[in-house]
Amino acid sequence: MNRRAGITLLETTIASTLLVAVFGIGINVLLRSGAIASAACKAGHHEAVGRQVTNSCRANFLYARLSGPGPTLGGISTLGIWSDYTEVRFQVPVSPDERGKLRFGATSRIGMDDPTGQDRICIIRFEADTILRESAAATAPAGQPAASWNASFPSLPTLSVLTLNMDLDGNGSQADTFLSGQLRKYEVSAQGAFLGVETLCRGVILRVERKATPYLYDMTTSASDAEPLFRFVDARGALVLGSSPGTSAVAIVVTLWNGSADDKGKRFMLRKSSEVVRFRNPQS
Repeated sequence: MNRRAGITLLETTIASTLLVAVFGIGINVLLRSGAIASAACKAGHHEAVGRQVTNSCRANFLYARLSGPGPTLGGISTLGIWSDYTEVRFQVPVSPDERGKLRFGATSRIGMDDPTGQDRICIIRFEADTILRESAAATAPAGQPAASWNASFPSLPTLSVLTLNMDLDGNGSQADTFLSGQLRKYEVSAQGAFLGVETLCRGVILRVERKATPYLYDMTTSASDAEPLFRFVDARGALVLGSSPGTSAVAIVVTLWNGSADDKGKRFMLRKSSEVVRFRNPQS
């Protein structure tokens, strides 16, 4: 039997089918690689921002004064940690007096003389903008931790509600409620007037507890190590309760969780940055 030279219709069909399959596999790999690269880029961004913020807090708190009187805002007139561990009020050295003793206040020129900043204070606090519920089973009551101050300050965000239908913190449950918002740093005059504000970080995440035990807002990867945004600790690393470092606190701990959902809204990318800042100046 004679055989014609060239390619039969069946062979052409098989070759075309294989080519389409290979092309489809290649496209799928490219799409998955793009999604993976995008997720890695976003996760890296959250990690870098978190580290930048905790480094900034370290620079501010290292020689700070975190106890003592300050201007009255929201019914509070002393320095320290307030608003259920989501706000810290402090002063930094601004200039020495005639005897070399440090004067405290607020300045953006940390490490340099700035007598005009004397008696001012700095406030770093969390301001929520979104209530995040993992599912319909997440029913913990949630509100704005930050208090409204006087009319010279910017208004607080209006809270929106978002149901994620995902396990945000990876603890195997979808019954948790969280707050997402920003960390902002205020400069306040000795009379309690607004002088300036900067946003340190967006996408800060705090879990809402049903009651303060001892924290109402915290974050954790297990039930045994819940951590608030700010806290004073003693030499053993144990929590010093209350707003003041008192005589037992030796450091302030900053624990920042920030993150966001991936591009497809199927997974929440969460990153933790933490800094223990030991006091260089006496607090009592």
